[in-house]
Amino acid sequence: MLKLLRREQKAIGAYDLVSEFATESGRHIAPNTVYRTLDFLEEQGLVAHLANSRAYVARMPHEGAETSVFFVCSKCGVTTECQEPHIERAVRSAAIAIGFVARARAIDIEGVCKQCPQDRKGERASHRAFAT
Repeated sequence: MLKLLRREQKAIGAYDLVSEFATESGRHIAPNTVYRTLDFLEEQGLVAHLANSRAYVARMPHEGAETSVFFVCSKCGVTTECQEPHIERAVRSAAIAIGFVARARAIDIEGVCKQCPQDRKGERASHRAFAT
């Protein structure tokens, strides 16, 4: 599973991983097995589950860092991980302040990457949404 995820430049759903595994290995694998494997890899910090896109992505190995921001292009699907110490500290401080224990700390943000054409009309609409 990890090998398949590392090969991708984008987040991939569990059922897509089932298909990719079958294509590559010639063997069928049950979705439950894929989910158990992904849960294990996530516990080890090797995979992140992106809740908004309902997909998984291989993580970069980080010493001591637990929070990553993943930028997901809604047009081409390319997913880029960003490890920013300020975000890590802000998430940790906010969780402590409310007595919250965070399990997985992967923040996924949808947008459009620099390689894809920008929709100027949609871009203005999203700026207005943040301004209100």
